[in-house]
Amino acid sequence: MRASNIMIVCYSIGLFMGCQNNFQNIGDPSSIAGLLYSVNLSSILGESGEPQIIVSETPSYVREGSSVLLGIRLSNGTKETKQLKVSSDTSSVTINGQSSITLNFDTTNSTTEQTITIKAEEDENLISETSHITIESDWQPSIQFEIISIDNDIQSIFVTRDVSTLSEGDDTQVKINLAQEPSEDINVTISSSNSQLLNSNISQMVFNSKDYYTPKPITISALNHELYIFDQIGKVGFHSNGIESVNQDFTLKNNNLEFLDITVGGIGTSHTGWYPSTAIDTINSKLLIATTNQDNDSKLSLFRCNLDGTNCIHTDISAGLDPVIVGSGSGWYTSIAIDPNSSNPKILVATTNYSNNKKLSLFRCDLDGSNCTHTDISSSVVPIQSTRSGERPSLTVDVTSSKLLISTTNYANNKQLSLFRCDLDGSNCSHTDVSSTATPSQGIGSGLYSKILLDSINSKLYIATTNDSNNKKPALYICNSDATNCNYYDISDGQGSNSGYYPSIAIDKVSSKILVATQNDANSGKLGLFRCSLDGLGCKYTDISAGQGVDSGQYSSMLTDPINSKIYVVTTNFENGKRLGLFRCELDGTNCKYYDISAGKGDKSGWYPSMVFDDVNSKVLVVTKNDETKRIGFYRFPLNFLD
Repeated sequence: MRASNIMIVCYSIGLFMGCQNNFQNIGDPSSIAGLLYSVNLSSILGESGEPQIIVSETPSYVREGSSVLLGIRLSNGTKETKQLKVSSDTSSVTINGQSSITLNFDTTNSTTEQTITIKAEEDENLISETSHITIESDWQPSIQFEIISIDNDIQSIFVTRDVSTLSEGDDTQVKINLAQEPSEDINVTISSSNSQLLNSNISQMVFNSKDYYTPKPITISALNHELYIFDQIGKVGFHSNGIESVNQDFTLKNNNLEFLDITVGGIGTSHTGWYPSTAIDTINSKLLIATTNQDNDSKLSLFRCNLDGTNCIHTDISAGLDPVIVGSGSGWYTSIAIDPNSSNPKILVATTNYSNNKKLSLFRCDLDGSNCTHTDISSSVVPIQSTRSGERPSLTVDVTSSKLLISTTNYANNKQLSLFRCDLDGSNCSHTDVSSTATPSQGIGSGLYSKILLDSINSKLYIATTNDSNNKKPALYICNSDATNCNYYDISDGQGSNSGYYPSIAIDKVSSKILVATQNDANSGKLGLFRCSLDGLGCKYTDISAGQGVDSGQYSSMLTDPINSKIYVVTTNFENGKRLGLFRCELDGTNCKYYDISAGKGDKSGWYPSMVFDDVNSKVLVVTKNDETKRIGFYRFPLNFLD
């Protein structure tokens, strides 16, 4: 061939290539040889060569629920339609939402990148799965790459139960399973927040990929625990490494705050529980309750029960006694004590005898309530104490001296404090006008609402009153146990007028302190504590109302627990519907807490509480007048109960 002809052919080919939009020169166009080498005749002429499949950078993973894009095109133009099949070999990964799709390339788009969406689908297992994406054609070998679906599910522990409230001694079934299929065995441990309240019959269970969704049962039991008196919240926890713990709350109802409505064979149908006073017969393990029985013309009744409040027997103490002296109204404002004389123990009850001009009466019975006698104490002393000399008596027994001592508000003597001291059989009584003989002497109204306490170790007698001659502030009288050498102390410690209503008195033998609790009307009728040395000096006041409101400190009854170093005070809580309330503090009056111990009883169920400790069974026993029924309400709970 001539050189001129070769040049023409080469020039013509160059012009042709310059007119092709998608012509790719894979050679070196700076030389004729390179130019000729770069010519892809199959893309030009569509005869012998086929275009390559060009894939953008392939992803190695995609997170579950997410997607990535992949671009695919042909390297060269094509004269005919070319098809590519793109597919996934698992359902974990889809192509444009399907297991496979077909891409079409023709003369118009052969080198234009088409974009597909590769998505890792959501599933219910916790396994990262591997899939293979394949691109197939009928002119080139298949292209395949691996992609991992990274699992992003969070494993969960499922807990199902039938009940959320359990009574002590009950149990219930709880079922456990996993939310997702695990990639390895999962150990779930079961624990209780308080093993004294709740426990499980097993402490661990194992789940695998075959049984993870099958609920497995365990038994949760509510244990009997005698030191809880209120409903408790117990938690059972389900735990496994790397999995969020699940806690199930259970309300645990206990039966350790007991209530009984005391009635006996038709006695006590109504109005039998006025002004209750309690004592424990330790010889026979009996609870003794003296009341003003308005069902029986306000005569004196005795209820004698087991220490748990059961099997009560009623005695009309006035029966068989002189109806003139021991008639209607002879049993008001009871105060009971035990004469523990080993040869002839007796029940002693002092009352305000309305059938005898409100003088002081003493009833004396055998421990079973039989063989009762009556003594008109006011008339047995010299000089005789007259009308209303026996208002609101408070009785104690001096075992060492074989004497009984009774304090009263003596309305016949300007409402001053009187003290009657007798032999244990009610004979040989003497009277002391404590208000007048005390140093310094006190005047009109200085003996209201008296409460008496004997310190047998130091042979001292303590009497707390509301002192109307000192603006109704709390008063403390300290006498020798023989009623001599009485001294008066204003223990109000700066509290104002009306701070000394309805005192109750106790002794702190641990710290050698005398304690007086009052309804402090200078502080909205809340409960106040006056704490003094045994000589009546150094008194300190503490508001022990523990957040309770107006008139929450009415009619207090107080005892100390020296073993656990606690003060217990029960009141009629007017703020809480006149229900029974309990205040428990440290012996120094700190760390006070309030407890509604009304045991579900309604308004006015907590009148005139009287409290004793059952030391043998470590129980607190409280009786009230329950205005729902007008009968005796009996409450019982552990002495050292837990919050």
